[in-house]
Amino acid sequence: MCISSQSGPISACTKVLHSVDEESSRYDTDQSSGVLLVQADAQIMAPGSSSILKAVEIAVVYTSLSFGIGYFEGSMERPKASILRSAKQQIACRLNQFAARIDLTDEKPL
Repeated sequence: MCISSQSGPISACTKVLHSVDEESSRYDTDQSSGVLLVQADAQIMAPGSSSILKAVEIAVVYTSLSFGIGYFEGSMERPKASILRSAKQQIACRLNQFAARIDLTDEKPL
């Protein structure tokens, strides 16, 4: 499946999730699902040099009551994790969403 969206990452994730949700309802299967989009922002370097990762953007759209995300920020020694939970599952709008930009250039210790 290829989805194109000029409206941003949340819109693209929503389009994918709607497609999955339609397929699930057609076959009467579990409709709890989620999409995680990760986009890296790297500093452009001269040819032959390696690029430096400046930031990571994440976008999540999910239909379940919770969605877990784990990532490593600056090193493998300091993992981060988040569990996104919806306060209430609303009947009219089943989609929950979250987006964040994680800046990796900050030199301060965590």
